[in-house]
Amino acid sequence: MNDDQLEMLQNIQYRFNIACGRTQQSDIIVNELNIIDSIKRTISGTTLLERLDGYEILTEIDNLPDWFNENNNKVFLPKAISKKNIPSINLHPGVPPARDSILYLNGATNYNIVLWNSGNFLYISPRSSLPSATIAVGSGLVYVGDGVTSAGQTIINVRNSGSVILNDDILISNGCKIMSDDCHSIIDIQTRKRINPFGGAVTIQKHVWMGSQSTIMGNSIIAHDNIIGERAFVRNIYSQENSIIAGVPAKVVRTGVTWNRADIK
Repeated sequence: MNDDQLEMLQNIQYRFNIACGRTQQSDIIVNELNIIDSIKRTISGTTLLERLDGYEILTEIDNLPDWFNENNNKVFLPKAISKKNIPSINLHPGVPPARDSILYLNGATNYNIVLWNSGNFLYISPRSSLPSATIAVGSGLVYVGDGVTSAGQTIINVRNSGSVILNDDILISNGCKIMSDDCHSIIDIQTRKRINPFGGAVTIQKHVWMGSQSTIMGNSIIAHDNIIGERAFVRNIYSQENSIIAGVPAKVVRTGVTWNRADIK
């Protein structure tokens, strides 16, 4: 493992610590093996280190904006990709340029990235496809595993030390949203305190099908082999496998089911 990868792993651990409420710098696990084990526990079934070994850092890309290089942001692409393409990388309007971001991209150019604040981490597997997606990250972590495919127009918005982890083999129908929080504040008039969640973690386990225009919000976990109904609004922990989760707010409406990408009879 090289220094850049170790630095990246430490950054991931820091993001997970924040998401878990462990915000002290002393909580960062600097031992290499402990970092990897911690990530493996969080991203179930994933050997992240093996996936990152096949990447190289990019130092000369014509279409990287000046602010990206000037603020210690880094892009990695798989070594096996001959043409070093990256998607559009943009600033969030009205905020300073993003700093200290680490992006492991898949070589596709048919989606958009928006960055702000510092310490962002984004990993998109080269075996996944998110056409016409917008991935917005502001002090957050996004992990997209193998075989994650979208029908188009996916929005992933992660901010305020939040995280979105999409494990392998997830089917995202058209127009879905995955958000770490509401992006704006709802304030109690008497106390003047925010009452809606600030930041949050979304974890979707393997083999989950998100129905068209469904939304998954922060502090949600979707267990393995589940189906999210069309236009469902999800903000909860669904630990039961082999179920259909539907409605506003979403609830389990059927159990004892699975799904297949093939349209079989």
